[in-house]
Amino acid sequence: KLEALLLPELGSGATFRPVPGLALEHAALGASQSAFTSADLAFAKLAADSGAGIAFERFAAPEAEMWSGAGLLVEGPANIGRLVSGPNSWKWHPVATGSSSDEQMGWTVGEAVISTPDGHAGPSKYLTIWRRQRDGSVRYITDGGNGR
Repeated sequence: KLEALLLPELGSGATFRPVPGLALEHAALGASQSAFTSADLAFAKLAADSGAGIAFERFAAPEAEMWSGAGLLVEGPANIGRLVSGPNSWKWHPVATGSSSDEQMGWTVGEAVISTPDGHAGPSKYLTIWRRQRDGSVRYITDGGNGR
């Protein structure tokens, strides 16, 4: 079981504390590269090479869900791909990763920049939750981010 909490409007005075009883194995990226890190890097490369819509659709698990900017829950790879498709350029890289003890689920967090065709670049951060599929591949089940 993985849990995450996003509190986007806390401001600079916010204090974060670990959730009691929540234990996740984690490692900095300098250590061994996990299957989840590898999947995130391949996902980012496809987005840079072919566009976010193609990458988000291809790396989504069949049961993937993602929140739209308008607060609507978008379900399924094709719908998620349509949600993020467009002329913007997406670039990102993971900075930390971790997994459940059986390595069936994992997470990556990282930094991203989404650039518009007119050159405006919006830096952001993200969290992606991954699940190993029956065929051994790694696909995300949800992904989200917000501005930095």
